[in-house]
Amino acid sequence: MKKRNKVAQLSMVSGQRQALLKALAVSLFEKGKIKTTLTKARVLKPFVEKKISLAKLGLLADQRLAKTRVLRRIFSEKTVKQIFNWAEVFRTRPGGYCRIVKLPFRPSDAAPMGLIEMVEGLKDKKVISSEKKKPNQQRKKDEGGSLKDKINHADEK
Repeated sequence: MKKRNKVAQLSMVSGQRQALLKALAVSLFEKGKIKTTLTKARVLKPFVEKKISLAKLGLLADQRLAKTRVLRRIFSEKTVKQIFNWAEVFRTRPGGYCRIVKLPFRPSDAAPMGLIEMVEGLKDKKVISSEKKKPNQQRKKDEGGSLKDKINHADEK
């Protein structure tokens, strides 16, 4: 009998479930947000938040201990660096690093979908991406124009 067991099974054995959580966490740390089923998002949220809280430990010795003992067993070095980058973003935040947004049901099998995203980090990425788009849009407008203008400009040369 499985009494007092709060682990969401996700219709998988333990090894498959851990591999799925690891893969989802890696893509969440890389991209900042991912779209998945609502159940997987609910299982992933505490998993990710515990890793970020572990990376937020104050002293350098604590961070090294977290890197060697816990995080490197689960993730690659590249992902560990990303976790520590997210920990710097959330340095002043006491918890709640992820947000789950409900999405419409998936059309194929009507599974409830959700978007899990990092709370504060997306603001900085939006600012950076909008700054990069502005010069490109101006350049395209300068180069663009109607076909008649291009023909007239070519005839003038």
